[in-house]
Amino acid sequence: MRAEQQLMFYCPLCCAVLYCSVECQRENTQGSTCQSHGFWCSKFLTYMKDTSTLSDFPFEFSQETSSADFDATRYRSFLKEKGVLGEGCWLREGLTSSDKVQSHRYGRYLDLENPYVLPVESCVLDEPISVDCQSSIVDWASYYKCRELDLSSPVAILLQWPLTVFFIIQNVLNGTEPGNEVNIDIVGVEKEVELVPVFKELGNLLPESKIDIHMFGRHLHPQVKEKTWSFGSVVVSVHNELYHKNVCAPQAQTPHLVIGFNAGIAAYSSWIPTIKKLKSMKVPTYFTDYCKSSIELSRLMLKDHCDVMTSDPILNPFRSPIRMTSSDHDLPWFSNAYILGLEYT
Repeated sequence: MRAEQQLMFYCPLCCAVLYCSVECQRENTQGSTCQSHGFWCSKFLTYMKDTSTLSDFPFEFSQETSSADFDATRYRSFLKEKGVLGEGCWLREGLTSSDKVQSHRYGRYLDLENPYVLPVESCVLDEPISVDCQSSIVDWASYYKCRELDLSSPVAILLQWPLTVFFIIQNVLNGTEPGNEVNIDIVGVEKEVELVPVFKELGNLLPESKIDIHMFGRHLHPQVKEKTWSFGSVVVSVHNELYHKNVCAPQAQTPHLVIGFNAGIAAYSSWIPTIKKLKSMKVPTYFTDYCKSSIELSRLMLKDHCDVMTSDPILNPFRSPIRMTSSDHDLPWFSNAYILGLEYT
């Protein structure tokens, strides 16, 4: 929980970071390394200016869900009001640190029977997409219009994952030719393994393609380990191992595309051997992240430890409409907010 607001104050320059005392601020600002606020202050000021752009959604509820004070309590109330709290693929949404669900491994709560919970959305998303509007899908507004979904529907929270993959394929890989097989590896998965059924929508978006998805992550629940599910033209397999260990196997296929959602590369040293392997394979690889500060750290780590550069991050039009809050800053954080690609030399 954030401390009582009246006991805290913002950095007067960036207006992003909260401090409990002048002494704390002075200590944190000293120095110019990436551990110091002195390094980040001007950057944070720039990031804060992105707030209105990141919060720009067509949904009826987005003014509420993209506000700086939309915390876990308010999120739970929102999900309850929508009738999805604790149900289907929504189970891990709005959790607090004390929720029992948090102690269970990812994959424990996989609902293949009623993933969306919402009756109207469940029916709509079970149908193919009209051929006439497929090419017009470029953001949430055009997608909802094409699918004839009401802008009060929160289903974008779940669909951010397959729609982000769709955006990368269409705009980064220049789309797919009819009849093509698209092999996609998704690395560093956690909650994604409980969202397996929503990837069926990727098949609806690319109806002429056979899509083979392999998910890789550690410490997954036994019920999803080395399992495969088919949803029409989409096949999803889950592997309980680090990616660089699997791709060394003789039977491993070379993917057309590798994606890591909300990667936070700089926070996990286990990314280093994976990135080095991807570099040797020269596979098109894209990562999403919550915010530009995480991307900045990731780019530093990639350059220093893997000798890999990245493209400039682009705003993901299919990012989550739910703002994430922090106890010590007000930087705008959204799941899958930005996309950046690895550049190999």
